[in-house]
Amino acid sequence: MKKRILFSFLLLTWFIPSAFAQVTKENYLWEKVSYQLSTPKGMYTATLDIGYTLTLQNQVQHYVVKAPETIQIPGINDIFTVKAEVTSTRQYQVIVTSKNASTPTITQGTLQWLWQWKEVIYSWPKLEGMNQKVYLGFLVSPQKTITHHTAVHEGKVLGFVGNEGTLTFTNEWPTLNYHYTQLIQFQGQQWIITSTLNETKESTTHIQGILPLTDTEILSEIIEISKSDTAITHPDLAKAILFAAKSYDIPPLLFTALIYQESKFNISDQSGDIQGPAQVSLTYAVEDCEEVCFQSQDFLIRYQKNSAVKPSKKLWNRYDQNLLYGAAYLRHLYLTAHENMPQIEEAELWKFLMVWYNFGMGDAENSWISAGRPTQWNKQFAQLLPEGEKRDYSGSIFFYFSKLTAGERNLRQFDAGESNASLRRAFITQFNN
Repeated sequence: MKKRILFSFLLLTWFIPSAFAQVTKENYLWEKVSYQLSTPKGMYTATLDIGYTLTLQNQVQHYVVKAPETIQIPGINDIFTVKAEVTSTRQYQVIVTSKNASTPTITQGTLQWLWQWKEVIYSWPKLEGMNQKVYLGFLVSPQKTITHHTAVHEGKVLGFVGNEGTLTFTNEWPTLNYHYTQLIQFQGQQWIITSTLNETKESTTHIQGILPLTDTEILSEIIEISKSDTAITHPDLAKAILFAAKSYDIPPLLFTALIYQESKFNISDQSGDIQGPAQVSLTYAVEDCEEVCFQSQDFLIRYQKNSAVKPSKKLWNRYDQNLLYGAAYLRHLYLTAHENMPQIEEAELWKFLMVWYNFGMGDAENSWISAGRPTQWNKQFAQLLPEGEKRDYSGSIFFYFSKLTAGERNLRQFDAGESNASLRRAFITQFNN
């Protein structure tokens, strides 16, 4: 199967021109994806291959799937039909149906090829204080290896090189008769920018660094760039966010978007009973976790694998324990919603879960019932939510989520009063309609 996917301008990364679409030319990036089949003898795991072209904004333009249309498993008297779909934001789902099963088995995930970016400020010889920006990009494989580099300067893509290579660009100052040549050298994660005046080697400046590559390094950079000027953070905040999300099977970038929406990464954020980066309530969320979530079979399996997934009630407002309570509470909401709202697909379910987290399970579910039990987020349901934060909450989180998925580092620019606040506002309006 082969599809062309169109996407909204609202999802584009802010500094990369949309004109530069397929960085991989006619070549596809290939990735092997595992998926599940439900059989009378239990779950069976199979794989398929997805090839896709990726823009500099980390949007999928085209994709192809290599997989048999039907599968027969020895010893199982059934025929399974396999269908895979990919969204522009690198989300995929594999849907398996069979003659003997009343409901399909759906496996979802995120494709792993990703352009990552680093904003670098460089200077020119003999022009003190006259700094310029260049954006260094590196294409990271699912195995976390760098395969290609690029750079964007003044809205122009300078070219593409492999894991090691060089790119050059120039700047002119005619009034001073200055001609600058910038040389960018890449070697894996390392980069060096050398600026030379009028080809005179004596008049040069050098700047070098290492590109962030691990999930923790990338999230640490997002926190540092996005947090408010008054926010109190912690060196291990990124690590704690990722650990909490992965411990309870919450999509990490979605959990990050929720934490930013709740506290702007401020670990000391508090309002009475509601405290911490995840803004959990001691009376409701923490007690629900202690009395319900931590008694479930789902939790006990996780706890047997790693006892660190259980937070300490005495330290419930400490940043790392607070995040664990937030993730555990979300997992509790997820399991409850799956039971009460079984007809809703996974991607749509998370939109409702954000409201449950903010609004409270009972009131949010009552609004959903009053709206006619919709299987997709719609205007009728949104208008039943109180106007203001509660109505905008899910849309705002999914806006931040879309930006993080596209590789964005600076979430602060989209907040009220900031330069790109209108983009978030427009997304929320579209989301609720």
